[in-house]
Amino acid sequence: MRIAVTGHRPSKLGGDYTGDGTMAQKVRKWLRRQVEIRHPDEVVTGMALGVDQWFAEEALRLDIKVHAAIPCDGQERTWPTSSQVRYKLLLKQASVTPHVVSPGPYATWKMQARNEYMVDYSDLLLAVWDGSHGGTWNCVRYAEKCGKPVVRLDPFE
Repeated sequence: MRIAVTGHRPSKLGGDYTGDGTMAQKVRKWLRRQVEIRHPDEVVTGMALGVDQWFAEEALRLDIKVHAAIPCDGQERTWPTSSQVRYKLLLKQASVTPHVVSPGPYATWKMQARNEYMVDYSDLLLAVWDGSHGGTWNCVRYAEKCGKPVVRLDPFE
């Protein structure tokens, strides 16, 4: 079984880029619990800041393989230096398999291509989503269209 994740960036979750704050801990606990009860062989993450990377970190703590569905080459180029370092360290882990979904530089459409790849490659989608429109909403909508089950956490409830 493969579980994919979609979710908000830190800017929508209280601005915590360290992943150590109250909201991040709430989300991490929920993600970890979802992995513990489902026992996937592998998890799939788009490796964006926030939920995506927190999911990868929690899976690695539980000795679960991580399939890093990277939307494009250099997705991290505009991030703060500390976030770039964290991202590169995650990708170097032995249990992480990086896969660039759409090679070449950033383009907006590549984010949705990455989301569709993750949904198509997985059996279940976890969504940390407040119900607002955006990339997470697009990913959930695509999963529902494909008939993939979606388990959601509204981080503000």
